[in-house]
Amino acid sequence: MSKLASQLGAVVGEDKVSVSPEKLSPYFSGPVSDSGIAAVSPSSTEEVQEIINIAAQGKTPVFTRNGGFLPTDIKSREGILIEFSNMKQIEKTDRRNLLVHVQRGIDFETLNKEIASQGMRVLTPVLTRSESAAECLVNRNVLKAANKFKEVQAWNIHVVLADGRLHKTGTHSLSEEGVDSREEAAASYSKFHYGSEDTFGIFTRATLMCYPDLGGRKVKVYAFNSREALAKAMHEVPRYEYGQEYIGMNAVYARWILGKEKDNVPEWILVIGFEAFPELLEFEMEMVDGFVQKAGGKEVKELAQDFLNRIDHPWFVPSPHFTAYYSAPRSQGKLRDTVMSGAKESKFSEKELGECMVSVNLGRNLHSIFSFFPDGGKVNVLELEKKLLKAGAFFDLPGGDLAREMYQSIPNYQRHLRKIKDLMDPDGILNPQVDYLFTKEKSELKKPDIPPPSVEGLEEAIKEIREKIGEEWVSNHPAELTSYARDFTVTPGTPPDMIVLPGSTEDVQHVMKVAYKYGLPVVVLGTGFNHGGLCLPRRGGILLDLRRMDRLVEIDDETMSALVEPVVRGRALWMDVIKHDFGDYTLKPILSMSFGGTSVLANYISRGAAGCLVKYGPNADLYSYTKMVLPDGEILEVGPDSVPGVERVMLPYGPGPEISGMFLNADGAFGVCTEMRVMLYPEKKQERILAATSFVDEFTDCEVACDAVYDLAQLNFCDFIYKFHGGVLAANAAMMAGSNPLEIVEMVPRHFLVVLLTTLNEKEMEIRIKKFEETAEKNNMTIIDPESMGMGEVLTNDVMKRNLGIRANQVTGYRGAFQWLLSYIKVEKVPQMNREYHEIMANYWKPPNPKYSIPMALSGAGIQGPAPFARFGTIEYDWWWDHGNPDDNKRAGKVIQKAAENHIRNGGLFARNMLDLGEYQLERWGIYSEYYRRLKFVMDPADLMNPGVCGFQFEYLDDQGNLLAR
Repeated sequence: MSKLASQLGAVVGEDKVSVSPEKLSPYFSGPVSDSGIAAVSPSSTEEVQEIINIAAQGKTPVFTRNGGFLPTDIKSREGILIEFSNMKQIEKTDRRNLLVHVQRGIDFETLNKEIASQGMRVLTPVLTRSESAAECLVNRNVLKAANKFKEVQAWNIHVVLADGRLHKTGTHSLSEEGVDSREEAAASYSKFHYGSEDTFGIFTRATLMCYPDLGGRKVKVYAFNSREALAKAMHEVPRYEYGQEYIGMNAVYARWILGKEKDNVPEWILVIGFEAFPELLEFEMEMVDGFVQKAGGKEVKELAQDFLNRIDHPWFVPSPHFTAYYSAPRSQGKLRDTVMSGAKESKFSEKELGECMVSVNLGRNLHSIFSFFPDGGKVNVLELEKKLLKAGAFFDLPGGDLAREMYQSIPNYQRHLRKIKDLMDPDGILNPQVDYLFTKEKSELKKPDIPPPSVEGLEEAIKEIREKIGEEWVSNHPAELTSYARDFTVTPGTPPDMIVLPGSTEDVQHVMKVAYKYGLPVVVLGTGFNHGGLCLPRRGGILLDLRRMDRLVEIDDETMSALVEPVVRGRALWMDVIKHDFGDYTLKPILSMSFGGTSVLANYISRGAAGCLVKYGPNADLYSYTKMVLPDGEILEVGPDSVPGVERVMLPYGPGPEISGMFLNADGAFGVCTEMRVMLYPEKKQERILAATSFVDEFTDCEVACDAVYDLAQLNFCDFIYKFHGGVLAANAAMMAGSNPLEIVEMVPRHFLVVLLTTLNEKEMEIRIKKFEETAEKNNMTIIDPESMGMGEVLTNDVMKRNLGIRANQVTGYRGAFQWLLSYIKVEKVPQMNREYHEIMANYWKPPNPKYSIPMALSGAGIQGPAPFARFGTIEYDWWWDHGNPDDNKRAGKVIQKAAENHIRNGGLFARNMLDLGEYQLERWGIYSEYYRRLKFVMDPADLMNPGVCGFQFEYLDDQGNLLAR
């Protein structure tokens, strides 16, 4: 045995190390006569760390495979192949929050069998080479249920880095016992590891999203006379939001899926999967049946059971010769013609071509699969895919020569991937065969030689910017500068040295280049609705006010999307979008829970709360494309539409590694977003607001409300759920009555649960209302009219109603200033946090006067809509104080400190880094914090973009961005 094999054997045992050609042959497509590869099968993350340490010491390449074969040209190289067949443990199941924590090697069949006893299952892929559940979900294999569940289904992956250290991504960077989420302390840069093919680190385990058994799982199958009619139905019917899976295929593919010859398979079929509680299930099936038959489909009942037996099992690659890609509906016909032309040129029979289509994201896109049976080697798949790429196909995770061509076509993209690779794996030992993402040239990382800010430099900068932007759009007048030095919270700021109002992306580029030339910090401002100092200058410099960039560039009905500039406001977008009427519904944007006049783009990219959170997920997952101006003035486009020729593929990730995460919740630290394509959704014309509460005591009522939140969210029939506390209710009710909130606060419920329901017709509304009433009764809650508390105008899809409440300023108008803290948290933690927060209010906020009760503090713990299926919630504390009262300001600062500690102690993740909480929490995030600072150095080595906003401290880095001892 070689020295390398002996070292590995000492870690995992000699019987788990393979070097012989016979044992290595399953990993390669051709014969293995001799190889320098040692295959090792670890049993734990700790063993993987030791293996990587051995590799790092000898700078030995490390290979992994995500299903399929390894490239044949690495057989002769010395290296370590890590395979995960011995890492099959289910580490933890969490039925309450519908999550399961698994090692990388567990397969779908074993996993779903184990968790079925708890009434859970994970979603399965329509096309995969790997049996590993974690590999499929981390690598974003397209799921059969991609029509309804567009988001990545894996969170909190544990990654062994190139230096052997373990990076727990997502919220596990902070605590494995806290909330489970992909989001992080500031920018979600760890999303790099999704779709990176283990080139930034080797992931070993993941938290997977589970789905509950709702008591109804059915499949319906329909036949179509033509592929064109089938594709049209797959685009139009899913918009009504009924059904879960929409999978179309020809007879060749259907017979392969069913595993047997069937004479009764029509030429084209549509398989639709349903899952809902029984009453809603029957209604959805009835509605879909009508829509599909109207589109030309005829039900094929005899195939339904066959597909029901297969739909929750993974479907593997049907042939070694296949291609698969995403496209917008308008492009799919042209792309199919390209496939058929390539097959014809290769003299391949259409009767041997298996074709499958998956509806993605409510029919916005199709994922098309073409499999060449039985001898697909006649077709040159690589050349075919290159033609498809030029014709506008989107390949999420391309490989080899196709990937080289694709990544090189996106301006600046490959260069920045290379920077990240050099940061994460400086010796290039992790999967070096993936050279289409990274070249062997190392990018040089060093602090730029730019001058410190000076009076002369500032004068020259103003002159250069005015020449380009226009005299009237640049100001350094002291009165105007002062107005940008504070927001409506107590957070201190300093005046900028100049204000610039750019009118275009090109203007922003010019400002950034001038800022770097003269060493001037840049802070970005959108609509001006700022909170907690996030847009306040800290070191002077340039305040980039984007208010002129307010164009609604485009509304696209087909993909239900809108392209917006930074200051397009929610209300304005809604008023334009609802004009797009489809009879049963109009279109709508998903707005924030704050003012309708806030920026859509800013709310989405800053991880703002969504107005339909429980139904569609966080706003951070509701956009597909961004155009960024980087600190050096370059343009970097991210998302599917960044690929030349690709049009409107509405996926919240790709291509390749998910680098867009570094811009999410970064508050301008990595660049300026000047365009974004956001997703629009059906606006149903039936709407009801329902409410319930209990009347026991403060703490019991909170527990009851949280139990009801779980039940409602996991039944998955509400658009939105919000648990208000007594302070907000008092403010709303007082606004209606024209009185002081303190006069009525003792009379309002302590925990008031409100839900929003929207439907196509009254029958469906009756079903959903009945389920709400049953759920309230189960939890011993009393149904209450939401209008009695003023909630009818606050929680609604109708922006005009929403803004009637905001316009009257009932929330912020009580006492001069309104403050809140918001974090992601497990809903089950809310009752305990509520108890602790009451103690904080008693000790630090409530006056000592015994007549002044805790409720009179008008504060409490609200749940601002749980995420889908209540896998986590958003807990909010808010309170009012008088800015002009020094004592109020002192006490408010103390409450902020204590409340922040309460959030962190219970495993909460702050949704925003306002009030300098970035600095407060960043140090607790370990490796994440270190690499975040180093990534900031890579992208903004002069630290000019909103410096200090998230606690970046470059004094801890050397001139190459390496962390210094502290």
